[in-house]
Amino acid sequence: MSSRNPTSPGAPPALPWTLRPLLSVAGVLAATVLSALTAVYVSGHRLWPTDGVEGPAIEPPLRALAVAVDALGEPFGAVVVIPSLAAVCWLLGHRRLAALAVAGPVLTVAVTSALKPLTGRVIHGDNLAFPSGHTGMLTAVGLVGGLLVGSRITANRRKAAVVAVGSALACGVAMGWAQTVLVSHHLTDTVGGLCAALVVVPATGWAIDHLPQLGRT
Repeated sequence: MSSRNPTSPGAPPALPWTLRPLLSVAGVLAATVLSALTAVYVSGHRLWPTDGVEGPAIEPPLRALAVAVDALGEPFGAVVVIPSLAAVCWLLGHRRLAALAVAGPVLTVAVTSALKPLTGRVIHGDNLAFPSGHTGMLTAVGLVGGLLVGSRITANRRKAAVVAVGSALACGVAMGWAQTVLVSHHLTDTVGGLCAALVVVPATGWAIDHLPQLGRT
């Protein structure tokens, strides 16, 4: 099967056709987990007795690493990371993926922001916590980056899939770790953010692939 979008022969799709089944399954699973967690916290329950209890912050020297990772999800970090990834995608001829590099993380953060007042889960008093926007943003960036690298692996679909999903999970876990050890979020907040990205990014990529003008010169 061709990896090109039939709606625009000269433009690689944001979501390679060979990876769509895997991304669809991942999206459904992530949506299920996100919905379940949202339902739990909307109802005011916890998954286990210590769920939602603020733990001790990490000590140096690992704290410096956690702060550095956390910075990638801050506005000043995002305005560097997201445009840089989009520029790389564009320069390599992946215009749809360049659009996804911007839209995916932005929409993921929008979704997490919309869910926070719905769930009403807080940390440090009245700071809305679930799901984690930082984790969602970096997971989205990791997934787009993985799709870019995976698109260069045309001879091995399994390896391309591992790269794409593995990159998303690695970035999500890294940010989730940072948010948890810095006590910026509860562990399950970060799981929710990761799941949000795995739902939003593929859905956004599918929508972008139905905009043929993005691939034309």
